[in-house]
Amino acid sequence: MPVPPELVTSLREHIEEFGIHENGRLSQTSRGGVISIGTYCETWKAARFLALTPEQQVSPLAVRPYDLRHAAVSL
Repeated sequence: MPVPPELVTSLREHIEEFGIHENGRLSQTSRGGVISIGTYCETWKAARFLALTPEQQVSPLAVRPYDLRHAAVSL
């Protein structure tokens, strides 16, 4: 799938610094487990706060990661 060059650079830097887990995952818990949905949602909220303007933050824009699919952002 097409990926913006900035994302490719970011992913390569992440892999260089942290590597890839033997199960193929890029991210994991400190004990090597799968990141919980609660942790993922809290991180999403923090990223949304940093990425959006105050007006966008109070809107329903990307409230949940799944909302990006409805907005066709994943395409």
